[in-house]
Parts: sequence; C-alpha cells; structure tokens
Amino acid sequence: YENSYAVIIGINNYNSENVKDLGYAVEDAESIANLLITKLGYNEENIHLLLNEDATQINIKNKLYQIAMEAGENDRILVFYGGHGETIPLPSGGEVGYLLPVDGNPDNLFSTGLSMQEFKQISEMTSAKHVLYLVDVCYGGIMTVGTRSLAKNNFSDDEKYLTKITTEPARQIITAGGKGDKAQERAIWGHSAFTKELLSGIEDGLADSDQDGYITSNELGIYLSKKVYITSEENQTPVNGRYGSGEGEFVFVNPAYIKEIVEDKIDDALSSSDVNIMDNSQVERAYSEIQNTLNFMLRGKSGEKSYISNFDQQDKYLDSTFVGPFSKNVLEENIFSDDDTKNEVQSFFKKYIQQYYDYKNFRLSSYL
Repeated sequence: YENSYAVIIGINNYNSENVKDLGYAVEDAESIANLLITKLGYNEENIHLLLNEDATQINIKNKLYQIAMEAGENDRILVFYGGHGETIPLPSGGEVGYLLPVDGNPDNLFSTGLSMQEFKQISEMTSAKHVLYLVDVCYGGIMTVGTRSLAKNNFSDDEKYLTKITTEPARQIITAGGKGDKAQERAIWGHSAFTKELLSGIEDGLADSDQDGYITSNELGIYLSKKVYITSEENQTPVNGRYGSGEGEFVFVNPAYIKEIVEDKIDDALSSSDVNIMDNSQVERAYSEIQNTLNFMLRGKSGEKSYISNFDQQDKYLDSTFVGPFSKNVLEENIFSDDDTKNEVQSFFKKYIQQYYDYKNFRLSSYL
C-alpha cells in the first residue's frame, strides 16, 4: 500500500434517552487507533477519530466521503465502528442494517441512521484498492455477497499468493455478530468481546493462522468467529462478508513478525561487525563515579553538606555537550573562586565530561 487511511468511530453516550449508553465503545475506538499507529505503521494524520458528540450522522458521512475521495488506487481504507446498530425487517422478507450515530433516532433510522447500503456505496465510490469495515455491532442486513476467498493452497508459494490477493481489489466487512446476537462488553476486559479479540488477534499475531507474517481479512474473520464466540460465552458469532466480486484481501503485516524480523536483522548485523556492545551497568557505574567525584569536590571545597543529585537539571538526557559547560560554569562561578580550584575543575571536566574521539594512538578532546 502507498497510503493507509482510517475512520475510527466510537460512541458511548447517545443524545436520545431511548438509546442505552455503552461503556467501552470510545475506549475500543481509541485502542484501535493506537494499534494502527504504533504497530501497523499508519500515519497519524490519516487516522480520523470521531468520538461521542463528534460522531454525528453528517460528520461520519462527510469524513467517509472525504477519505473515499482522497484515497488512491494503491491505498487502503479501514473503517471501525463501535456503537449501537439496528436491523429493520422489510415487507419483502429481507432486512436492512443501520448504524446509529450519536444524534440518531431509533424510531426514524431512515432519516437519522447510517444504512449499510450507504457504507456499500462509499466502497464503490472510492478508488482505494482495499476497503475493510470492522463493525462492532450485532445485526443482520449487512448486504454482502457470498464470494469466496482465494485458497492459499492453490498457489505454488506464499509470494505468488500474497501478490495475487494484494493486487486484486477487495471490499470486506466483519461484524461483531449476526441478527439476534447480544454484543458483550465487560469491565474486566475494558473492551467489548469483539474489540478485545480483534486487538489480540492483530497485535499479538494470533490471527495469523499459517504464520506467514501476514494477517488477511479472511484469517481475521475466521479467528474472530471462533474466539469471540468463546469469549462472549456463546452470545455472539462475528460475521465475515464481502461487497462486490473482488477476490483480494485487506492485509495487515503481523506485528509479531515485524519484531522478529528486526531482532534477526540486529543479530545478523552485530554478528557480522566489530561493534563493541557496552553493558549498561558499566554506564551506570561510570555515571555514579562522576556524581561521587563531584559531590566530594563540592563538599570539600565549599564546606557545605549540599550535593549534586542529578546532572541533567530535569532534562531527559545526559548530554555532555550541554552538561559539561553548564556544570563547569555553575561550579566555577558560583562555588569556587581561587584559580587553583578552577584549574582542578577544568581538568576534571576535560577528563570525565567533555567528549573526545580517538585517532590511531591519539585521544583528541573536543574541548581543546
């Protein structure tokens, strides 16, 4: 993918008194956004978070349309919704599903809700190669088609399979459950059952069923169907579907696989180079020795019982280019007055604080 976009929606508190407030939809949305940024490489500027009062019908529709128009043909769009949903039966025997925005009226979903037909239209309007809807709602009427996923064992190797599914278009949706299911959220989880398992499935790589380093939407859907059914104590079973005939797959790189690759590359680099690894305990001992020396000089020359407890003056890093001149100036100007003592302080800082570099048999002080 060239760019990755996301619209993340979470609603705990609804305007209507007829709608029961939720406990963790906002937390779910924030956790998904954090996962995308910290583990999956999404640019924070491309993630649009709509929570509670910001998740109005018009704001959601405008943001979805904006992202749909921005995304290019090699981009992907992820839409997450945490909140309430409703299913309306049709006289013909079918049904249509609606998401309820913060200002939605359950008695007039046609005018105030977001139908799954509108979601489908967004996926048809955009040039994005892959679109995935993660809908933490239990309901029917998602209006998907029953196209099957490409079987991995039909390809001679992993690379050909991955190339095929990432080249083909994909419009996919996973909902927290079907019609009649009861979505679960509990304080002990801090999430809904769906989002709890969604986070672990991606972040911990548990949904990567074949352990090839990639999590496809199909793998994620199968994983969630099993895990959420168990976690929710058989109250809900996620539903996995598609819009259109595209056989591609929305793909996440397994974060656990990324970590493994990085660790292997570091090990390879260290084993093939002459880099000397310093034990951090050596650094801590050297730091302590400098502190002790300064405290000894301070107490010995000033006759006071004060001591230096920290070099960095509450800054984050011990930076010799700052700490050296700063501490030297403080000691010379404010504590020591005679020239001999100043020379001692200068010698100390040249030896222990100021940066240096080695060239052949010479050690050159940056101070000099």
